[in-house]
Amino acid sequence: MSMISMERKREDFIYRSVKVHITYFLSPSNAVPRFDVYAALSQGEEKIGASIQGWDSESDALNAAKALAHEKIDTYFSER
Repeated sequence: MSMISMERKREDFIYRSVKVHITYFLSPSNAVPRFDVYAALSQGEEKIGASIQGWDSESDALNAAKALAHEKIDTYFSER
């Protein structure tokens, strides 16, 4: 049985003045099996979402992760 080597990557951005980072694993075929989304909200940085859906490309996964971050941050501000 062989192990698949995956590269752990990170993408940082700011949305609505909130620092956000996405961590994800990139396979040799450029597929992304999962991601985690973290944001610096009221109590410091916290995990605000994750998905194990799996994407065929890095760009598709990052677009999905950013959309999830936008949704969670918008909800956070609308409930304040």
